[in-house]
Amino acid sequence: MTDENSGFSELLKTPLEKPKRPGDRSRREQAPSLPVAAVIGGLVIGAGIVLAGFTVARSSEEPVTAPTVATSIQQTTTTTAAPTTVAPTSGLPTGFVALNDRVGVRPVRILHRGSEVFVSFVTAVLTGLDPEETSGFNGGKWQLLLDDETTVENDQEFFDALARGSFTVKFTVPDGVSPTGVRLAGEALRNSTAFQSEVSVEGLPATLPREEFAVDGDVTLVIDEMEIREDGGLINWQLEGNSDVTASVQPMIISHNSNQSFPTVLPVRSFSSTFDFFSPIFDVPPTSRSDTLELEPPPLADVSVVERLEIEWFVSWVVYLPANVEIPLEDVPLARVEL
Repeated sequence: MTDENSGFSELLKTPLEKPKRPGDRSRREQAPSLPVAAVIGGLVIGAGIVLAGFTVARSSEEPVTAPTVATSIQQTTTTTAAPTTVAPTSGLPTGFVALNDRVGVRPVRILHRGSEVFVSFVTAVLTGLDPEETSGFNGGKWQLLLDDETTVENDQEFFDALARGSFTVKFTVPDGVSPTGVRLAGEALRNSTAFQSEVSVEGLPATLPREEFAVDGDVTLVIDEMEIREDGGLINWQLEGNSDVTASVQPMIISHNSNQSFPTVLPVRSFSSTFDFFSPIFDVPPTSRSDTLELEPPPLADVSVVERLEIEWFVSWVVYLPANVEIPLEDVPLARVEL
């Protein structure tokens, strides 16, 4: 690795192409008649990454009205497949390492900021596969190899629809160590589903009862707390069951009352993790075992007339298939930021 204490010396250009979600891609069989080409996608998610934690102050108002009815209905489940096979040893440009039989990666930048290490990658599709019709890399479970011969697991992965073919992995490391490599220890298999619930209320504020949804086999989504007030509100959720599964939860809340001809959608802040400001658009939402979602103030003239809340819960969750791919970092440009 080469130190660039003054920051990153160059940036890769973002490809000017229409963003495309990983779920829109499908796997295509290898065609020997296609030209030999490796298509490198995207941009390393930026050099000047400066993250800072923040805490959102919340109102401590006590709920006034308890809801009277709650029902739940499970909807269709979809899966983004990530088959794990023996990684090929050729078919990629120089410097790329195959993660599976479809995609390879190359590390291009490292940012070491205090106890945080961000490793950024670009991806390429193997020879003979069409990048527009090949399932890309949907994330994984990573380990950072350190110069004291220890390892740490990743905290977060970042994907951006504006920088297709690139992603960044964040780690937290002890003082006095430096990264020497990364290991892909599991490849993500992403699934999604939706649930519905309906609650009768007598105006706002309102506190909704605890709800549970069977997500997948031994995994249950638990809505521990949901409070809707005139100045906003919050939703606390967690997963119970298989500890290897993480999820992203995004609700859509619709209010109904007798004074309005049309229902009103209550705004929910998207991706309420600490890393909201990392990028304006996430191609793959961050997942966790629990989270707190924040609600914006309802756009209602008279919140006292709210009679019924209809909630659509959109849930995506991740399980990991076995993998074991090591990628050296010795020659990757490194920038250190001292706090």
